[in-house]
Amino acid sequence: MKFATAARAACAAICLLPLVAQSAERLGRLSMELKVTGTETMRNGSDHATTQIAQSIRLSTAARSDGELVSINTKVPDFAQKMQAQAAAQEARTREVQAMQQRYAQNQRAQGAVPPQMAPVSQADMMAKMHAMQARCGTDPQCLMNEATKMSAQQVAGYDAALQKRLEGHGAERAQCERDFAKDARKRAACLDAAEIRAGGTGGDNYEAEADLRYLNFYGFDNCGAQVSATIDDRTSGRYEDVQGMVPYTVTRKADWKADATQARIVCTAYNPVLDVKARTITTDGLVLPEVRGRSTRSDRGRTASVEEALPLRSEALVWASEQLRQAPASGTRKTTLPIKSTTGQGTVEGNLVVELSWRFE
Repeated sequence: MKFATAARAACAAICLLPLVAQSAERLGRLSMELKVTGTETMRNGSDHATTQIAQSIRLSTAARSDGELVSINTKVPDFAQKMQAQAAAQEARTREVQAMQQRYAQNQRAQGAVPPQMAPVSQADMMAKMHAMQARCGTDPQCLMNEATKMSAQQVAGYDAALQKRLEGHGAERAQCERDFAKDARKRAACLDAAEIRAGGTGGDNYEAEADLRYLNFYGFDNCGAQVSATIDDRTSGRYEDVQGMVPYTVTRKADWKADATQARIVCTAYNPVLDVKARTITTDGLVLPEVRGRSTRSDRGRTASVEEALPLRSEALVWASEQLRQAPASGTRKTTLPIKSTTGQGTVEGNLVVELSWRFE
C-alpha cells in the first residue's frame, strides 16, 4: 500500500493555504507624494478657457505584519490562476489516493479478505471539520498538519481501526521529517522515503522543490497615525459669448487641506500591502484618498462669488498613480506626461498633465 500518497492526502484540507514561516510581528510605513501640473484648454464655438493646473497630495500610513513569510502573493493578478493550478494538483493527488484504495481493495479480495469500507462523509461534513480544525489550530502549520492527518486517516481507513492507527503513525513520522529537515528538501525527501518503506511502501517519490517563502502580508489598523494632506491651485481664465459680446471670467480653486481624524482612520485601514522580501517589491490595491475640500472663486461682470466645496483631484493622474503602486519596487520615483483630450456637450478639452509620483515602504 502506498502510504506516502495517503499521507499527502492528509493535507487535502489545508494544502491550498499558503505555506508559512513564523517570525516576529513587524510594522511597516508607506509614504507617498503625488505632484500634478499642466495646462488644458476648452473650446465650444466662440467660448474658450485655459486652465493652469497645480496639485499635490502627500500620504503616510502604517500597517502591521505578523512576520510570517508565506509562499503566495494574494494580490498579484495571476493569483486566481495559481490557486486553480494548486487545486488541480490536489485533485490529481486525490485521484491517486482513490486509485490506491481500489488497488488495496482488489489485493484484499484476491487474498480472500474483506477490504475496509471508506467512511462516508458529505461535503458539508468535510467543510465543518475543516472549519473546526482551523479554529483549533489558527495558522499553526504543525497543528493543521496533525489534525488533517488524523481526519484523512479516519476517512481512508474507514472502519479498519488497525489501518487507521498505521496511517496515523506514518503521518507522525512524516511530520517529524518535515520538522527535522524543514530547510533541506533532499534530506527531507530521504527521511520521508525511509518512513514510507518502514510502513510497507516503496518510497522514492517524496522530493518536492522548496516552497518559496518570500511574502509578508501587512494589514492596516485603526488609529495608525495616518496623515494625508493636499494643496490645489488651479486657475482658469476664459471668455464666453453673451448678447452684449464676449464676457471675460476667472475661476480659481484653492486648497491647503489636511485629513481630519475620521478621514485618517479610514486611510489607516485602506492600505494592506504585500512585501516581497527577496525582490524588495510591494503589491497594493492602488491609491485610496479621502475627499479634498477647498474654496472655489468665480469672477465675471465685476462680481465675485466664493464657496467652500469638494475639489476634484485630477482623475487621470490618480488612475496612473494607482497602477504604478499596484506592483512596484519598495521605493522609487516615476514621472510621465498624460494627454488630455475629450469632447462633450460643453466643448472640446485638450492639454497635458505632468505627473510625478514618489513612494517608500519601510
